[in-house]
Amino acid sequence: MARPEGSSNLSSNQINKIIEMTEEGKLRPEIAEEVGCSKVTVWRWQKKYDLL
Repeated sequence: MARPEGSSNLSSNQINKIIEMTEEGKLRPEIAEEVGCSKVTVWRWQKKYDLL
């Protein structure tokens, strides 16, 4: 799986958690805290999967 440019190295579990929490309607800061990454990293993955 290609990583978004500039994103940190997240595990597939962390990426899946970002997708799952986004689909549940969670806000970016909450997702970032839960996953252990920056809000920008969450945004990049949301953008990659057209979840914005």
